[in-house]
Amino acid sequence: METEDKTAVAIVFERVNQRGVELDTVQLLSAWTWSGDFDLNRKFEELAEELAPFGFRDVGSDKDLLLRCCAAVMVRDPSADALITLNGSKVRSSFPEVAAGIKGAIDFLRKNLHIESLDNLPYQNLLVPLTVFFADASNKQHRMTSAQRTQVLVWFWRTAFARRYNSQPVKSLKEDVIEFWELKEKKRNLLTVNTTPVSIPSDFFEQVFRLNSVASRTFILMLAQNQPTSLISGNRIDLRKVLKAYNRNEFHHIYPRTYLRSQFEDGQKNGVVDLSLIDESVFANICILSKSDNNLISGKAPSEYKKMMPKDTSQIELTNFLPPETWSDDYRAFLHARSKLLRSYAERLI
Repeated sequence: METEDKTAVAIVFERVNQRGVELDTVQLLSAWTWSGDFDLNRKFEELAEELAPFGFRDVGSDKDLLLRCCAAVMVRDPSADALITLNGSKVRSSFPEVAAGIKGAIDFLRKNLHIESLDNLPYQNLLVPLTVFFADASNKQHRMTSAQRTQVLVWFWRTAFARRYNSQPVKSLKEDVIEFWELKEKKRNLLTVNTTPVSIPSDFFEQVFRLNSVASRTFILMLAQNQPTSLISGNRIDLRKVLKAYNRNEFHHIYPRTYLRSQFEDGQKNGVVDLSLIDESVFANICILSKSDNNLISGKAPSEYKKMMPKDTSQIELTNFLPPETWSDDYRAFLHARSKLLRSYAERLI
């Protein structure tokens, strides 16, 4: 049966499909766009293989995310259902443009934000507007000006810190897709989100560190922007290795958990209970640290392991947001002082 009439196809499918098997959007679109030299599922698999060496194989495997990228580029509407309105030839001819956009978006994230895998993103949907910006009909990555780069970076941090995609995610994503297309076409110079007030809550860095939360992923990327050096050796940390592996083994306590718990137990014995000692895993007590240096620190007090550090600790302190209070062995004073440093840096990013 050959026809361009979707209604006729739907009627035939409905009559043949007597068991009522539901097809998802990927299956419907694969059937609608199929030709002898084009299989949408195969195209997704090929893209996954191309992105694998860069740590982004998951992008090619996440078909829902890919469909949103396709829809955003082809019809400037990130809802996958919007693709069903297109004819098959349009999808086939536009797919290389989408692939170029995704590759450009990933290249931008890796070079500008130290993002080495899909897991590093606070929201996976952040990839969608970026794909729209970098998509190019010539199948090459769209070039970005310095002013545009600044706008995109501020948008990234504001979206992450304000958790914009938590509430009304569809609406916010649609707005960003349109605005990124307008920014790309030089129809606007500013992104709306960059002109609205955003503030970092005073208690933001007092949250408990959970690797998969939006706030924790945002915090980790913020630490990475400051090019941290390891506490004992002072060596530059290999962020690519840390963020590609992305597990708790790469993130450690500045005030070691064992030390804090011993202090808490001593406080209980002496009738003094400092409840702030219980929350050892808040953001303000977390840093990126090499495993070897973490083993050297073990359960030592900061004033003790400071003796193992280089004589000049200024660079280590600067790149890890360590205030003078770090070495006082006063956990509460340290948390307060480091939170201020972290918040000041976050405000610069937004």
